[in-house]
Amino acid sequence: MPPLLLLLDRRDDPVTPLLNQWTYQAMVHELLGINNNRVDISSAPDLPKDIQKEVVLAPEQDAFYQQNMFLNYGELAENVKELMDAFQAKTKQSKEVSSIADMQKFVDAYPEFRKLSGDVTKHVTLLGEINRLVDHHSLMEVSQVEQELACTEDHSSAASEVENLLKKKNVSLENKLRLVLLYALRYEKESGNMITRFTEMLGASGASGEQMRLVTLMMEHYGSAMRGGDLFSNKSWLAVQKKNLQRSVKGVQNVYTQHTPYLGQVLEKVSKGVLAETLYPYLPSAEAAAGAGAKKAAPTQILVRRAPPALCRPVPPRDTRAADLRAAVQPLGPGGGRGGGGGGVTGAGG
Repeated sequence: MPPLLLLLDRRDDPVTPLLNQWTYQAMVHELLGINNNRVDISSAPDLPKDIQKEVVLAPEQDAFYQQNMFLNYGELAENVKELMDAFQAKTKQSKEVSSIADMQKFVDAYPEFRKLSGDVTKHVTLLGEINRLVDHHSLMEVSQVEQELACTEDHSSAASEVENLLKKKNVSLENKLRLVLLYALRYEKESGNMITRFTEMLGASGASGEQMRLVTLMMEHYGSAMRGGDLFSNKSWLAVQKKNLQRSVKGVQNVYTQHTPYLGQVLEKVSKGVLAETLYPYLPSAEAAAGAGAKKAAPTQILVRRAPPALCRPVPPRDTRAADLRAAVQPLGPGGGRGGGGGGVTGAGG
């Protein structure tokens, strides 16, 4: 089975980039910043005397970071505790040197012992600073409301929760702006929505005119009129009921990570061969064209790529979109693969 090239339009999912993330690498990026694998922690209070103000976070050099960079906050805390316990056990062993053989073993293991000591100090310090910032900015409360805005349809509750957070002084302006943008995306068509009111509250919190205009720009470029697909699973009664059923059956294991990127839904439909061609016009290979009318087999390999700028404009008639799609993929070679390969191409049109 040849691979399938899936062309996407970022406008179909403006929600995912707005959400606070809870994995180790993402939290360090978001809260502390990483530049060339280096993290500046000079602003952290009460730094240990034996740690530099800039630490290196590189998976190639740090086995613990490599194993934990994509784990969530709770799992990370448990693993840092295990790392510290392992170090304390080795420290205890190093104090039990009673013979020449024991001395030799300690000397041989000293480089590893010293590296483990540095790793423990680094990750305990980073976790402590992340934890301080999470508490200081009420990130758990903010993230829970973000997830509710992304995943559930309850305007009355959402408006109350967003307004409450906009009034809090310890919630950063950046997070307040995220909440308003998420609210606007979800409830732009809700009668009596509070988008204007919340935008004014942003101004009262210190937002500049340019930052306040982002709410309008978000609607103009990423609003429901500009998106294809069903980002919030609320465009039809059937979609709403299906989503509610899934939540009631599966439940919510973690309120901070309940959101699934829209791309996940698209890939699931592709894998089942049920992706709607009205939203993703399909450019068949020669082999597929020969078997017109036959059900498309699910691809075994999917290549994901953002749509070229030529496709990123208001939705034209379906036949025009298909023509644009064909023109856009011509440089990729026959069948959508570089230098041949005979696959299929499907693209977002919205």
